[in-house]
Amino acid sequence: MSNENLVSLGDRTTEEQREIAKNGGKASGVARRRKRDMRTAIRAILDGKHNDKTGVEAMAAALFERALQGDPRAVELVLKLAGQSAVAFPFPEITRAKDSPLITAAILKAVAVGSLPPDDVTKLSSLLTAHVKALMLSELEERVTALEKRNEHYRETH
Repeated sequence: MSNENLVSLGDRTTEEQREIAKNGGKASGVARRRKRDMRTAIRAILDGKHNDKTGVEAMAAALFERALQGDPRAVELVLKLAGQSAVAFPFPEITRAKDSPLITAAILKAVAVGSLPPDDVTKLSSLLTAHVKALMLSELEERVTALEKRNEHYRETH
């Protein structure tokens, strides 16, 4: 696209600038009113009755029905709205700190394929960090104990 036909706002006359600003303000008002009207209509639908249920109740029931039919996104939404979370992938066992990239890779893969919501990654990362720190402390304790035994054996033999 060529920019040679474009004129910057600073190169326009004051009258042209005023006209452009006025048109922008009108368009902004139209967009705000359209959004407001849409919100009002959606609220009316949600508050209205649908087969003896409010719109919100009807939507919740429909979402729950889709979850029961196996829709993974619906399951995720139902659990999230209920304040619960389900992780739909197996965690590899981590017994040493050096194994932590295995679970990191599993988390990234699960997010990429959509079986783990990105919001849950922060929680899982905090748990993983705490677990890896505990493993590191355990490994450090094992190494110190081994060094102390070796040092004690050295003293006894020399």
